[in-house]
Amino acid sequence: MIVVTSDVTDFGDISIEDHAGLILVYDDTMPAYRVASALVELVDAYPDRDAFPGVEALDAWT
Repeated sequence: MIVVTSDVTDFGDISIEDHAGLILVYDDTMPAYRVASALVELVDAYPDRDAFPGVEALDAWT
């Protein structure tokens, strides 16, 4: 499981052992198709689970 959120406090109760990482979405008004497309790009960017650094930003902080 990888947590995708714009507010990490929503998932504060999930133990680090229960998920493989966190993807932050800074623009919580981003359309769902853009979120899905960006997630596909992230999946393609990492060849396997061990390559994922644990935290990634889906969009730039503005």
